Amino acid sequence: MIILDAIGKFEFNQYFNIWAGRLLAPSDRAELDGPYFQNTFDFNKTPFYPQDFGNPGAGLGSPTAGVGAAAGRFGRDDGINIWGAFFEDKRLTYVVGVFDGLDGFGNTGDSPLWAGRFSFNFLNVEKNPGYYTSSTYYGNGGDILTLAFAIQHQSGGAGTIANPSDFTGFSVDGLYERIFSNKGVLTLEGEYKVFETDLNAAALAAGAACFCIFDGDAWTATGLYLFPQKVGIGQIQPYARFTENIPDNSPSRDEFEVGLNYIIDGHNAKVSLFYQYGDIATKGRSYLPTTTGADVSAIKLALQLQL
Repeated sequence: MIILDAIGKFEFNQYFNIWAGRLLAPSDRAELDGPYFQNTFDFNKTPFYPQDFGNPGAGLGSPTAGVGAAAGRFGRDDGINIWGAFFEDKRLTYVVGVFDGLDGFGNTGDSPLWAGRFSFNFLNVEKNPGYYTSSTYYGNGGDILTLAFAIQHQSGGAGTIANPSDFTGFSVDGLYERIFSNKGVLTLEGEYKVFETDLNAAALAAGAACFCIFDGDAWTATGLYLFPQKVGIGQIQPYARFTENIPDNSPSRDEFEVGLNYIIDGHNAKVSLFYQYGDIATKGRSYLPTTTGADVSAIKLALQLQL
């Protein structure tokens, strides 16, 4: 068992607030959605920022090498965030913070992780707690067009004790949601991500002793349409998603997904049936030169309930 969130909140006004403790580090929209406010059931398949590599099954290193607690868990880390919004309608939002980041491995000097995210709402302003996000509002937020930029940096944030390297990651993400005259809802979401680590051959060969995080480019795009008519107790929402991860030190991998969401009560109750094809599942989140995996197909049925 772990403590997932433990936040001391000091909120002054819309422009300046402080949250401190164990909390979400500024990063991409998918991470700030959390797993339960996505527009698809399966989580984002682009590479994780460091705060996710303490997760079970994250695919990097091993618990015996310390990775299980190396750089946070489920997007959280110990640190402090300053966040707020500018303009009267809170159209421009920001969050910047400093965190423990990677402990050990290449970070022998206890350098902190610096992180920030900046987003601008061109149409209706998204309404979420603090600096959190969602990947769809099912039409309840009106027409939305939001673009955001996130960046993280840590000296010694990757590599091994003998061969440390710095980590810099940035991403650009966007969400567009349009309500048509028939009350149907179109949702488009996309993200482009770049990680730089400059890991050398000795670090890559060190196996579990290396915090060999992704180094390269990745992108994903999702399109969904929510039909306005009710079918039974819910609405039908077909969708398609494509993801491609292109690491510099490991084979590329991609995945195509197509499915149907049955929306009963927004994020609180939905059923998803979807098909996936690609090699992200078999190659996983290990980005070593020796990683292999075949293209595979999968059909999944999933239920999400939140009380």
